[in-house]
Amino acid sequence: AYLPYIALFLSVGYHFNTSIALAFGLPLDPKAADEGEKLLSASLATIESLWLEVEGDGPFLLGNSQPSIADIALVCEIIQLEVRNANLYI
Repeated sequence: AYLPYIALFLSVGYHFNTSIALAFGLPLDPKAADEGEKLLSASLATIESLWLEVEGDGPFLLGNSQPSIADIALVCEIIQLEVRNANLYI
């Protein structure tokens, strides 16, 4: 149940150092943003390889055949990352 919130937590460094700092008048830190992006990418890869590849018949978290609340929460967090990144390039 905590998996989506862990993904959100791990994205904070990336988000802060690519755009949120500007809203507060703080300088961006490209090195911290790069580190945050690497951590976020590694975390998403772990979710995909560990949580979505466990033994089971279904394509959802922990091999379930139907989505759970955790699946829905995780999708919401990932979509927010995609929308936020798309807005950076508009």
